[in-house]
Amino acid sequence: MLQVAILSAIVFGFAIAGLDPLLNLSTAMTGFGAVGLMALLATTSLAVAVFFWRRGERRLAYTLAPAAAAVALAVATVLALANYPSLTGSTSDVINNLPYLHIVTIVVGVAVALYAKRNRPQAYARMGSARIDE
Repeated sequence: MLQVAILSAIVFGFAIAGLDPLLNLSTAMTGFGAVGLMALLATTSLAVAVFFWRRGERRLAYTLAPAAAAVALAVATVLALANYPSLTGSTSDVINNLPYLHIVTIVVGVAVALYAKRNRPQAYARMGSARIDE
């Protein structure tokens, strides 16, 4: 039910902005997802390199390759953001400002993690784990 409400709000917002919810929404969300995924891959590659570096693993496959991938993916992300109107095929400010929502998401995620670390250390310790409590 929540997904339907969120999707309805998004489609309604596109309609209010004078955009075709079908044509503009699909290209906007494809570009938005692509940029977000590229940033996530760059961050993950950097995290892998740092993880193994801190453990004393200095081999090519463990540190250098993920670090090089992080740099290449970061460059690709910056290029995608710089050319975002071309990526979406739109000149609409509404669509072309969507990537800023990624920054909002990151800030909220960091704030939640810091709150949990300070006030709910057990919940913080479980964040990111794949343990299933039975």
